[in-house]
Amino acid sequence: RSRSCQQLGMFEYQLPCDVSASRKSRHKESGLPPRILLDLFHDLQHGLHVGGGLGHYKATTTAVIEPGNSWEYGGSIAGAHLGYNLMINQLMLGAEADIDWNGLEGKGKQTTVKRESAGQYLGSVRARMGYALGSYLPFVTVGYGYDKDRVFTNYTTSIVNTVGLAGSTNMTGLVYGGGIDSRAFPNISSRMEVLHYGLDGSTTAQPGNIVIKSSSNETVIRAGITFHLN
Repeated sequence: RSRSCQQLGMFEYQLPCDVSASRKSRHKESGLPPRILLDLFHDLQHGLHVGGGLGHYKATTTAVIEPGNSWEYGGSIAGAHLGYNLMINQLMLGAEADIDWNGLEGKGKQTTVKRESAGQYLGSVRARMGYALGSYLPFVTVGYGYDKDRVFTNYTTSIVNTVGLAGSTNMTGLVYGGGIDSRAFPNISSRMEVLHYGLDGSTTAQPGNIVIKSSSNETVIRAGITFHLN
C-alpha cells in the first residue's frame, strides 16, 4: 500500500489512489501515452503572442459636409493571453482572455475628405473547444471582442479650407476563429491561430462635438508561446 493510502486513525484516505487509478484507466482507454490526456493541456496557462492582420474600416459622421468613407488597413500586433483548459477524456473545454498592442492602421480619401485610423489596443474574452490528438490540440473559439482606435479626419471644401477632427473610438462585437496548440515540452506549448473580429462603435470628436460612427472587420493571424501551470 502506498504511503498516500495509509490508515489515518479509524479511516483510510483513498482519494489519491482512486484518482491515480482513474487516470491510468483513462490513459489506457484512450490509447494515448501517459501525461498526454490529463496533464498535457489540462491546466491554467498564460503566454505571449505576435502577429499581423488586415481589415476594412468604415466611418461616418454627423457633419453635413462630410459624408464618410471607408478604407483598408493592416499592420502588426503583439500581446499576452491567459486561460484555463478542462480536459474531459480527449475533449477540451476552456476559456481565454487576451490583450494586444494594436498596430493596425490605414487611410481613406474621398474628394474632400481624408481619414486615417490608428489602433491602440485589441482584445477578447472567448470560449474555446478542442480535441486532443497526441501532443496536438486543434481548437475553435468564439467570444466578445473589443478594440480602441484613434480616428483622424481632415476635410476641405469651398467654404472651409481645412478642418481636422480627432477622437478615440471604442468598438465591441463578435470574435471567432480557430487554431492549433502543440506541446513540445512539459510546461511549454506553441500556438498558431486565426481570429476574425466584427466590431462597431462611436465617439464624439472635437472640435464641434461631431459624432463619428465606426465599424471594422479585421482578421489577425497570431503565433504564440504558452506556459502551463500544471
